[in-house]
Amino acid sequence: MMRLLVLRLIVAMLGATLLAGAAAAQSDKGNKADIVEAILTRAVIERGAFLACARLDQNRQTAELLVRGWQIDLVDSASVLRAVGYTDAEIQAVRERYDIEKAAPKFSDLAALGAYCSVLGDWRARWAQLRIVLPQTELRRALKP
Repeated sequence: MMRLLVLRLIVAMLGATLLAGAAAAQSDKGNKADIVEAILTRAVIERGAFLACARLDQNRQTAELLVRGWQIDLVDSASVLRAVGYTDAEIQAVRERYDIEKAAPKFSDLAALGAYCSVLGDWRARWAQLRIVLPQTELRRALKP
């Protein structure tokens, strides 16, 4: 009888420990997801604004370069996310969600776009000097163990 009671107590303690560990892991995953969300959202909004303003130029190369640069940043960010436990499916969902084309604001006329871009200031200089959100760098810094 005493053995059965002790065995039940041990099982209950192990179960509580496992549940606490699982809850902590879920909480840690949730915290990481919040950090990833904040960094990628800030970065794609900024780059989307640049992309919208690049369309004022008659030269399509600037817009294409912004899109390619963002895609490279997402690939680099994916390697950081993979290292902290994101699955390939989660990474694919991130890549689809943070599509720069979706983030770029749309305007009905060039005057409205021009006014928007004047508020941004010299976005080309910020971009050229890399005074922008580099998601892979911020993710590495924020998620390092």
